[in-house]
Amino acid sequence: MRLIPISAATDPLLEVRDLQVRIPTRRGDLLAVDGVDLTVGAGEIVGVVGESGSGKTLTAYAIMGLLSAPAVISRGVIRFRGQDLQALAAEERGRMRGSAMSMVFQEPLTALNPVFPVGTQIRDVIRRHTNLSDRSIRGRILELLDHVGIAGPERVAAAYPFELSGGMRQRILIAMAIACGPSLVIADEPTTALDTTIQAQILELLRRLVRDDGISLLLISHDFGIVADLCQRVYVMYAGQVVEHATAGQLFDRPRHPYTSALLGCMPAARDGDAPLDTIEGTVPTVIDPKALCRFADRCGYAQARCTEQSPPRQTFGVVQDALCFRAAELTLPGLVTPSLTDGVLP
Repeated sequence: MRLIPISAATDPLLEVRDLQVRIPTRRGDLLAVDGVDLTVGAGEIVGVVGESGSGKTLTAYAIMGLLSAPAVISRGVIRFRGQDLQALAAEERGRMRGSAMSMVFQEPLTALNPVFPVGTQIRDVIRRHTNLSDRSIRGRILELLDHVGIAGPERVAAAYPFELSGGMRQRILIAMAIACGPSLVIADEPTTALDTTIQAQILELLRRLVRDDGISLLLISHDFGIVADLCQRVYVMYAGQVVEHATAGQLFDRPRHPYTSALLGCMPAARDGDAPLDTIEGTVPTVIDPKALCRFADRCGYAQARCTEQSPPRQTFGVVQDALCFRAAELTLPGLVTPSLTDGVLP
């Protein structure tokens, strides 16, 4: 049963306002993230979905303070528990990262250090953020491995990353992320390259951590099946912008942005019998020194002249749903019966 969504009016644990991330290039500044607003409430699971290159991961890195040069936050505010994270000194931000908030990275094999046993890597995280004795840390490592569903934690703690399966490595990353009791975990494509059975196990683990440990989860994914199964609210990103925000139910039943509807139409669950999958012609634009227009206009079947001449307004529908589209109120766009875990991957 889906949890009741937290109202946008509730004081959020995480609040992102008008976030812009610029990357200087020889052709001009690339706006990889542009004007993103996002919130996560206490105990809430929120999804960010979109094609590759939409700005999902860079948004997460900006929140965590992990942007690498030349990428830089050029505008906006990021608040955690009401505190402006950008106003913190680097040392203080580093102490918060891994303790109050943490991240599960996309590729477990590259996120883990290949030359150290996984237990040593978990130990280093705990040492960095706590004053526990070595004996207590050893106990905590075994407790964490058991908590994330790893059988034989002593044996696994002594193993190297290459000796473990993809699903096991993902559980290790989750154990590292929750090692110091964070309030917020950001999971970036946590089930990529895992088979369906292991995907379901990892998602159930994340759901249990939210339910039992009181963690809030920001889930980044390109898989609508995962979003439908796990998330209460969803942000849809395209070309660096949030083009739609809604509860998961609203998003699938009554999408308001043509891009959201087009993505839903690309899913296997939307196919009629053996008919081929729908596709979205064209590619996501590279946003360098953008003009005032809708960035989806040249791929949109509902575009009008104004869509290529003006920036679209953000229209709201009820308490939660909004869409960045001139025609959001007038269009009745096809949605989709809530998809299952196995039929939600974007092509």
